[in-house]
Amino acid sequence: MTLVSPKRGKVLSAILVTSLVTALSLWAFYLGHLHRWLARGEPTGWWGAAGYCLMVASGLAIGIGILTAPFSLARAGWVERAARAGTSVLGAILLVSAYIDNRLYGVLGVHLYDSSVTTLLGRGEVNASLHITLAEVLLVSGSTLACALALWLAGWAGSHFVRRIAQGGWIVGVSLGVLFVVGWVGSRGIHAPLPGAASSALPFYDLRFVPRAVNSTGEAWTIHYPRFGGPLPKLLRKPSFLLILVETLRGDMLSPEYMPELWALQSRPTCTRSANHQASSHSTDHCVFSLLYGLHSYHDQILGKRNVPNFPIRVFKESGYHVLGASSAPLAQWGELSYVTEQFQSFFEAKGADPVERDRDLLRWSMDFLASDSGKEPFFLFVFFDSTHHKYYYPPDFEKFRPALAEGHSLISGDEHDPEIRTRFVNRYRNSVGFVDNSVGTLLRLFIRLGEGKDWMAAVTGDHGEEFWDHGLLGHASVSFTNDRSRVPLVLCNSDSRSLSLPLTSHVDIMPTFLDYAGLIPPIEPADFSSGVSLLRAQDAERLVLVSSIDFPEKNRQLAVVSPTSKYLVWKDPEGAKTFRVTSTSDAEDVPAQRPEADRQKALEFLNDTYRRFFVRVR
Repeated sequence: MTLVSPKRGKVLSAILVTSLVTALSLWAFYLGHLHRWLARGEPTGWWGAAGYCLMVASGLAIGIGILTAPFSLARAGWVERAARAGTSVLGAILLVSAYIDNRLYGVLGVHLYDSSVTTLLGRGEVNASLHITLAEVLLVSGSTLACALALWLAGWAGSHFVRRIAQGGWIVGVSLGVLFVVGWVGSRGIHAPLPGAASSALPFYDLRFVPRAVNSTGEAWTIHYPRFGGPLPKLLRKPSFLLILVETLRGDMLSPEYMPELWALQSRPTCTRSANHQASSHSTDHCVFSLLYGLHSYHDQILGKRNVPNFPIRVFKESGYHVLGASSAPLAQWGELSYVTEQFQSFFEAKGADPVERDRDLLRWSMDFLASDSGKEPFFLFVFFDSTHHKYYYPPDFEKFRPALAEGHSLISGDEHDPEIRTRFVNRYRNSVGFVDNSVGTLLRLFIRLGEGKDWMAAVTGDHGEEFWDHGLLGHASVSFTNDRSRVPLVLCNSDSRSLSLPLTSHVDIMPTFLDYAGLIPPIEPADFSSGVSLLRAQDAERLVLVSSIDFPEKNRQLAVVSPTSKYLVWKDPEGAKTFRVTSTSDAEDVPAQRPEADRQKALEFLNDTYRRFFVRVR
């Protein structure tokens, strides 16, 4: 007696064979991650990692079989055919996704499911940030269809073969289960990753084995921001403020060669350049939050979920300022930034088919505002240029550095190991920096000219940097605190022509500096409303600043504490309110270097002091 009819048995056999082929193909793809896993120095062996990959691949294939196999028992013939086709399509999607994931990790250091990727995919206007080309869409779609056809043919041919063997279909099904068990047993040889390996090379490993934030102490905390009560303070004077932010701007771009306009302006007596300005994070939304709130970036989602208003913005509004923002990127749709942009009295989003058009529209709007009657009243204006974001846009007449990569280049199909391709990548970025520098210089010169005889202050900086294989990867998505990602320019100008010493600065310093320049009545120390300091005051020669990973501490556990001479990479344990430990140290230029235990403890003390400054324990 057979459990299913011969016809349905043939369909079921085809589904099982397709699932088995999918499992083995996925395993082959995942094995490509092993050299990266072992190269990171993780405490595991080849067999353990290979077993883990086999467990994941067979588990995903079994999941496909479980979804589609029941439909093979349907009486309607079209349902059986749809079940076979569905198995092939789902398997193809897994295979193509595995390939893209492998490429993405190899180039950017992140997986498709990484928070930096899923956050981007969750936005309303994905293409405004990714700039996906039609060629890339066709490439992925065509590859998926080709894989689906290949799997369908494998299932069709395999079903004919296994049906010649007694109980062949069931043998294939059991084989899938055996592969999963063998993989699971082999994966037991993997030990827990070292602190700091938050983005493991193995697929899905960090989702399962890297611990998330857990408050095992049972303590309850509430927000205490700002740290004083009473009415809002007033401003002693009412200078106008301009804050210009440039997307993806490395610190080494501020030079006569790459940014001649800003370089010329920073040499004026009215301007000062920071020797070492550190971004608050490696994510735009976190950095925008830090700049405008003056708080460490990990406060972003906490305050956003509770709609806690921005103290500096409230002070400006209460003092009768025009508080405006303008951007050539859809900032309101990034992360939790909508609650930040909604606090502006007006927030302009530039229009255009590409970042070049939008940056030009942004410049026109900003210049029109400065020249208008509203621009003659005290104002706070935030402006964000976007062309320097990958794929690094610029008009043809700004192609100074050649050869440059074509605008439609693809990270999926390109060969990032080719030295010429890398050179073209960097040149394309440099050209986009030159284009944005021209816009920034035009806007800042107009602001300074119209401010003659008036009181004003301006700051120009980048949200974060960009790696160009300086340490083996491209971009800024993966968790890393090297200077190519975290060090950005800062040029601070003011009408008083104050001579400032800026050896080490941070995004969280901008707003307290603006408010200190205007003067708060009654006086309020920056520590009562900010994680930063006023750059108008004498700086501590041993000052420390903080750089956070994206989605710290819920999904990523890493921080960097930076001093004028050193950098301390810190891991936050998943349990406990304030449990940190230094995992590695380097000098200010990222060269590994040992640091005295006293200096390491000082970095931890700084973290313990600043981590919950704006939270109080609920009694």
